[in-house]
Amino acid sequence: EESRKHLLAPIARVEADGATIPLTNAILLLVDFYEDAYSLSPQDALVLASVKSHAERCGGPKCFVTKDKDLNKPAIREELGVEFELLMNLTPPLLTSRMRCGQELNHDHRNRSTEPTS
Repeated sequence: EESRKHLLAPIARVEADGATIPLTNAILLLVDFYEDAYSLSPQDALVLASVKSHAERCGGPKCFVTKDKDLNKPAIREELGVEFELLMNLTPPLLTSRMRCGQELNHDHRNRSTEPTS
């Protein structure tokens, strides 16, 4: 029972705050393109294609948080567009200052990261 609680708690948090992105044929086509265009692994290309596809269906400011340095390239930032804020590290104080439910992102720090670009 205790291990079940440990499994269900993170799932509940993701369901409450996150979005499930369905894997579609369009996303799979983007994966192939991103692998070649940006020299990404299939996994990284899938993440990028999923994020980009989801963002195109949703309006407003966007924030993409990842620790994957392969996704922190100028060409990928350009692909995501100026409406994205790409964060390479998200600590609780940074999260609180950057995003508030129903409010826009802090645009003064758009496209900055806490890690150097590669």
